[in-house]
Order: sequence, then structure tokens, then C-alpha cells
Amino acid sequence: MAEFVQRHLEELLPVFTNAKKFQLMTNDEVKSMIQRLRQFDYNVNKRTKRPRDYLRYGEYLTDILKLLEIRRKETGIKDKYKEIEGVIKDHAALMYRSCSHRFKNLEYYQEEITFLKFAKLHGQLSKAYTRLLQLHGNLPRVHEEAAVFEFEGNKSAENSRTIFQYAVRKFPEDVGLWLAFFKMEIEYVLFLLERRSLLTNEEGVVHDDNDIMVVLEGISDAVFEFKLVELVLREGVKLVGGKKDEFLLKCYQIAHSKGKPGLKVAEMVEELISEEQDSEAAVLINVIKNSERELSNFDLLQQGVEMKTSEKMIRMSLEICKEEIEKNGQNSSLAKLQASRNLESLHDQGLANINDYDFYFELNDGVIPEDMLTAALKKNKKDSKFWSRLVAVKVDEFLDSERKDEEKAEEIMKIFDEAISNISSTESLPIWSSLIDFSVGYFPQDEIEQVFKKAITKTNGKVCGELKSIRLKYVKKVFGEKSEEYRKEYEVLAVSPPTSVSFHLDYIDELGKGNAELKTIQKAFDFLVAEHGKESIQAWLEYGRFLLKKNPSQFQTVYNRATVNLSSNLLEEFAIQWEQMLRSDSG
Repeated sequence: MAEFVQRHLEELLPVFTNAKKFQLMTNDEVKSMIQRLRQFDYNVNKRTKRPRDYLRYGEYLTDILKLLEIRRKETGIKDKYKEIEGVIKDHAALMYRSCSHRFKNLEYYQEEITFLKFAKLHGQLSKAYTRLLQLHGNLPRVHEEAAVFEFEGNKSAENSRTIFQYAVRKFPEDVGLWLAFFKMEIEYVLFLLERRSLLTNEEGVVHDDNDIMVVLEGISDAVFEFKLVELVLREGVKLVGGKKDEFLLKCYQIAHSKGKPGLKVAEMVEELISEEQDSEAAVLINVIKNSERELSNFDLLQQGVEMKTSEKMIRMSLEICKEEIEKNGQNSSLAKLQASRNLESLHDQGLANINDYDFYFELNDGVIPEDMLTAALKKNKKDSKFWSRLVAVKVDEFLDSERKDEEKAEEIMKIFDEAISNISSTESLPIWSSLIDFSVGYFPQDEIEQVFKKAITKTNGKVCGELKSIRLKYVKKVFGEKSEEYRKEYEVLAVSPPTSVSFHLDYIDELGKGNAELKTIQKAFDFLVAEHGKESIQAWLEYGRFLLKKNPSQFQTVYNRATVNLSSNLLEEFAIQWEQMLRSDSG
């Protein structure tokens, strides 16, 4: 293998010799690169082949190409491009091709294609797409990408058409393929018309330009009259099924975007849709025709919904809103507002599904009208977030009212019981929290105690632990942090897991504020690590921090206990954090 690697490096030697000669690389850079390349060559020639070795090799060569591009711009040197960059490009292409050929995965073909586009190796790129289609021809977008490249990158309408024709036979209902095919045929005709115009002056005299004549030779008048475009359009309409309106609308938008040259095709689309004047596509095309400016899809659908409030139109608008929100994130307030209006309209018409209510909930940070909550729960009674919100709305409404109506209180309890019976116990914390707020604000003390008892006994795990924290805070608020009731409540709850880490730390924090005895605070820490010492680094760190300040003689003992009790997978991280804590607190 060493001989093979050495021979390969010798083949690349002229590249670096020329790069140094023309001051595109320094001597130190060349030495460093040769060392790296030697290691890459060893990696890809090992008995066990790994895709990342080929990819890293290709990426490193790509970085060299980018460096050379910068150096050439800085120096203005244009010599020996083929002997330097040309060789590196071919070698990088070989690495990517070897990876995709050996390991077959789609992602490796995508890496190869990305590089070949960067390197402008169109001949190799065409072959890469051919291999990709042979292995991953079950994916419509792969066919679309290959066909678009053949037209836009390889300048071959014939190759592009061949790929599209095969693809639409294989995936006849794929709107994206038909649209890309339609767009290619339009742009091909516009390209030919532009070339023909270069041959003719204003008086109609034809100039003799051999290059342009070769381009136009053998092209029939039918092509110039958009007959191929019309054929694709009509076939697409027949085969896309229920997506006919979407297809026609987007075809019209493509034709309309070409200005006057695309007018004839736009008229073809209108003819196909003229029989359905009230269809969504017809309405939207009318909006486009009557607009004095170019409309974005968002603006177009916003106007469309104002003119026709059908479910189809609303959902078309909703999809565009989702795209805007996904693209712009927090800077998409207008799209969020329109999406909310669309969802409210679907709800008002009785057309909303559970996914619509989920999306509305997400858009509005959980703020959702009560009638929509009720409708959502009819769609899915197991959805905890809607139950939680409904209970919270009812409780807030009740507590904010001046008159506490007993019937409304009974209604809240009924909703609570229904919610708890339908959802998982692990998702019930917000509902129990709302019930506790309701009880504290309305029930007498003995009934409040019953609610807490019911909450703690009917839950388990993290939910129960968090409810105990709520319970302890309630006792502190009622009796005070220095009261005997507060201390006893902590001990009663602490001896019967589960509890949360914060349950203990909050109590310990209150003890520290009140200058409690050392043994009382240590007892609370012992409760904490007894339950959480296996999985909580924080529990041991806080215990150690306390002892470092208050009882240093036991500091090492707690460290030793931690290393025995913590799970083995946490020990390394614990040691790092312990050392950091020791340095920061000692300082």
C-alpha cells in the first residue's frame, strides 16, 4: 500500500510544483498539504473502507481549490489552470465517485453532485445523474433535479425532455415533475425565440450567423408556437388527478412571469380552466390578471381567501402561510395572523381537523378560544394540552369573577374528572396544578387538604414529585418558613418518594435563610441524595458546596459517597464539575 500511495503522490507532484512556481502556494503550505494527502491516501486504501475517508479527502481537495481561487484573485495570475486546478478537480471527483459507487447511498451521490456543480465538471455531472437515476430512480425529485440540470447546466433540452418523459410516466400524479417539465419547455421556446430574433433586424432581413443557424436548424414551427408546451400542459391536467387546480394555477404563474413572450401560454391555461369559472384556480388567476403589481404567493392567496372561502382555498392559503413561517420564523407575524384567521374560518365552517387545532395552539402559544378547545377535544379526547388549557381557562374565569357560582364550580370539577380520566398520568401535572389553584381560591381548608391528598396519591413519578413541591410551597405560604408545620410537612413528604430535586433544594434554601442548625440542613441533604444520588450530579455538587463552607471536615466524605453512588456514565462529568465548583468556591 505504501508504494501505491507514494506513486499517487508523485502523480500530484507537478500540481504543487506549478502552484509554487506561480506563487499560488508557499513552500510550507505545499509540505503540509502533501503530508495531509499522504494520510488521506492511506485512509482510502485501507482494507476496511469507510465513506467518511473518501468524503474527507474530497472536502480537503475542495478546500485547496477554494484557496487557489482566492490566491488567483489576489495575484491576478491565470497561468496553468488546467495543470493545477484541473488535476485537483479530477482527483476530488474521483474520491466522491468512488464513495458513491462503493456505498450507493443517496447522500453520497448528493455529495458527489454538489462537488461537480462547484467544479463545473458538467460532463461528469451528467454521468453522475445517470448513475443516480439507475440506483435511486424511485424518487421523483431525483428525476426532476437531473432533468433540470440537463437543460440549465448541460444546455440539452433533448436530454432533459427524455428524463422528464420517463419520469412523468413513472410518477404521473406528481405535480412537481409536471411543473418542472412545463417550465423547461417554455424556457426552451423562449431561448429559441431569442436566438431567432438575433438573426433578424428591424426590417426583417435575415443575417447569416452560422452559430445561431446551427441552434435553430431542424426546429419546426410547431415548437415556436408552443405546441410542445401545450402538449405537456394538457397531459399534466389529465394525469395529476385532484391536484388539477394547483397545477393550472402554477402553470399560469410560470407563464405570466415571462411577460409578453409567455402571454400565449397563459391564454392556453385560461382556456383549460374556462369551464370552471368559480374554481379556486380561476379565482386566483383572475386576481393575478387584475393586479397592477407582481403578487407573492402569500399576497395572492390572501386575496383569494377574501374572494372565495372554500375549504380548498383556505387550505391553499394555509400551506403558503406555513412556508412563510418556516422560512422567516419569528419575523412572520403577518403569516401567523393570516394562518390563525384561516384556521378560525375552518373551525367556523366545521371543517377543522385535529391537526388544524394543534397548529392553532402552536401559533398562539396555547391561547385558544373555548369553543375551539371543546371542538378539538371532540376530535381527540386523549390530548392533554387541550384539556390542560380548557381547565386553566375555566379556573381563571371562575377565580376572576366577583361572584363565585356554585354551579360553575361543579362544572369545573366535572371537566377536571373527565380530563384526568382521559389523559395519561404522566401528562397530568398542569391539570392538577389548575385544580389546586382553583381549590385554594374557592374551597375551605379541609377540602384543600383533600385535593392535595388526592393529587399526590393518584399520581407517581415526576408528576407526583412536582406536586409535592407545590404542596410544600403552599404550606410555607400558609404557616411560614420557620413554622413547625412547614418542617413536619417536608419530612413527611421527603420520606416517601418520589420527590423532585428542587423540592429538597428549595427547602434547604429556606433553612439557610433562617439560620437553621447544621444537622437539620445536613439531614435534608441526606434525604436529597438518598433519593437522587444515583442520577443527579447537581444534588452532590450542592451538598459539597454547602459542606465546603459550613463543615469542611466532611467535604471529602461526601465526594467519596458521590463516586460510589452516581451511575458510572456520570462519573467523568461529575469529576469535572466538582473540580470547577471547588475552584470557583475556593476563589
